[in-house]
Amino acid sequence: MNQPIPVSGVFEEPVNGQGFMWQVRNFVFFTGVFLMFYTLPKPAPVDMAFVAAMGLTPLVNQKITRNFLLMLLVMGTWCLSFYIASTDVWRDPEVKFEIFQKTYVVLLGFLVCLMAMSWQHRHFILLLKVYVASCVVAATLGIAGFATGIELLSSYGRAKGIINDPNMYCAFLVPGAIACLYLLPRSRWKLFVMGVAGYITVGLMLSFSRSGIMSLIICGGMYIAYVNRHTPLRLIAMGLAALAGFGMVVVLLFAFGGPEFTKLLEDRLTVAKAYDLGREGRYARYERAVPIIIDNPLGIGVVQDEKIFVEPIHNIWIGSFLLYGWIGGLAWIAFFTFTVAHYVRNQRATDDPLPTLMFMCFLSTVFGATLHEGEHWRPLWIFAGMVWGMNIYPARQVTAYPTALPARS
Repeated sequence: MNQPIPVSGVFEEPVNGQGFMWQVRNFVFFTGVFLMFYTLPKPAPVDMAFVAAMGLTPLVNQKITRNFLLMLLVMGTWCLSFYIASTDVWRDPEVKFEIFQKTYVVLLGFLVCLMAMSWQHRHFILLLKVYVASCVVAATLGIAGFATGIELLSSYGRAKGIINDPNMYCAFLVPGAIACLYLLPRSRWKLFVMGVAGYITVGLMLSFSRSGIMSLIICGGMYIAYVNRHTPLRLIAMGLAALAGFGMVVVLLFAFGGPEFTKLLEDRLTVAKAYDLGREGRYARYERAVPIIIDNPLGIGVVQDEKIFVEPIHNIWIGSFLLYGWIGGLAWIAFFTFTVAHYVRNQRATDDPLPTLMFMCFLSTVFGATLHEGEHWRPLWIFAGMVWGMNIYPARQVTAYPTALPARS
């Protein structure tokens, strides 16, 4: 039972849950995934599509698994913690809007988890292709913003497309670049996929997001290492090829980016910038938050850190404890731990690296959320839902791995 299962036998169609409404919900969801390059208006078209997919869910004879119930318990606790912590400041319109945003993205994670439970392998591949296509559009707009300086498409000289800010833009592109690593050996158009990966990387580099670029290097490197773990020579060759490709992108940017690119790159290569240091710097805020966390076990409430510090805490781990209380912080740690556990269990059961890819896409956004306000980033919750919802065990293994509960009639 511990031997890897060939990929052709692991993604089974559910005995229930399929039908016309199931297909409509898939279509609406994939439409939302493609529209993720456009997030500026409130509400954004992408959110309208995701909310529509949520609304269609009660019309689907949906399979429910224990994974979903566990996710509902853990993240429901996380949500409850920020509702309780914000009781005294509930009348503040900014607090209400922030709570609404957090509740929405958690619901998005629940939706994706439910959908992934009834998907075959081909649906996950389609998700990656649609996501990469959206990244190409976002990268095009970001490159255009950097080249022209149009304020709508750039911020302080950094590419962002029509996404809220450069860091969110970069966090969106990183999973797209990593997804190309999975699609490359499975495509007939390998040169085309390589070109797409390079193009997305160019758009990503022009965001000058240190956390985003490092998360691509780390998570992309970990994925390559996993796929080639049994072939050291190939691992070395793939690693060198990836470094050469990344270096070529940098060289091209230096060649065509002009002096503005060089100046911005030198500035962003600084390990600790002014806003990282000093009493009001990023790292000092982390240290100063510890006694506040100890004195406020129920948390200080949503966005209340902005009344204490010059800038928000910008760390999802510390922020969960500070803003939502000890229960909120522990709930986030539990969520991350269970996500790792689900990934490990999924990957050990199959010889296909798709579970590793999904987890690396999730992990890359967590890296970003560790240094920025990443709780609202849609990719974080989409790939978390994918990891939790991926049901790779065929029917003959339900006894050994009970993942499905009978649907109610």
